[in-house]
Amino acid sequence: MLVYLLEFLVFAIANSLIRVADLSKIPAKENFLDSMMYIVLDYADDFLKGVFMTLELSLIGTLAGLLLGMVFVVLRIMEPKSQDGEIVGFLKKLGSGFARAYINVFRGTPMIVQAVIIYYLLPSLLSQWLDVPISEIDKVLTISLSGIIIVSLNTTAYLAEVLRGGIEAVDRGQLEAARSLGLSYPQSMLSVVFPQAIKNSLPSICNEFIINIKDTSVLNVIGVAELFFVANEAQFKYYRTYEPFILVALIYFFLTMTTSKLLGFLERKLNLQAKSLPSSN
Repeated sequence: MLVYLLEFLVFAIANSLIRVADLSKIPAKENFLDSMMYIVLDYADDFLKGVFMTLELSLIGTLAGLLLGMVFVVLRIMEPKSQDGEIVGFLKKLGSGFARAYINVFRGTPMIVQAVIIYYLLPSLLSQWLDVPISEIDKVLTISLSGIIIVSLNTTAYLAEVLRGGIEAVDRGQLEAARSLGLSYPQSMLSVVFPQAIKNSLPSICNEFIINIKDTSVLNVIGVAELFFVANEAQFKYYRTYEPFILVALIYFFLTMTTSKLLGFLERKLNLQAKSLPSSN
């Protein structure tokens, strides 16, 4: 039954592509499939650019978020000890409090709100503080760079908590053994704890990457030319409400499913075992 259904869809799509290949304008609304295939052929370059922009934002944002998350999780788990002086103890409390506040703020507000604040409000504040024309700041803080910053800062908050769970899953004796061998605390964290914590957290990190592929759609609010933005442009170009967004939904589904399969293959190659980690949500 499934084979016949697939054959029916394949033949229907192929016939539709043949029908619209030489058309100079989009078919009537009644020909739903033909309209979709016309948009696919006529707007393919723009959709492809949207795919690359979505993947670029997701990949760079996840990697940058992971690196920043490693910094914030160190601040997050710092606790004053009896042997610490007053200044060191105060700095540890300050760093831990800042990390907690950052994580709570970015996890407690929608990315679309963060995008509006960072892209529209931040340049105005920098212009006043630095006494520089806002046009000069806009040349540096471009739409694409703003999108990467937004995804990176948002991802940092979630991955910091994911990494905290990964660190807690590492036996504390590992850190103590590294310190007993003469390694400093930063060396012990970088050489012993973090490699194991990242391996423990890899499924959650991969899941965050897949989430970012979908969540970049909110960046259309500041004009980032990702997939949803391209679909919105196609809607106004062809005067079609449903076809562009159905196409984009299918593209998102293909990207997330393909990425999920590839990351699942990576996890099996690394022989990762499921570990009970605190939720990042």
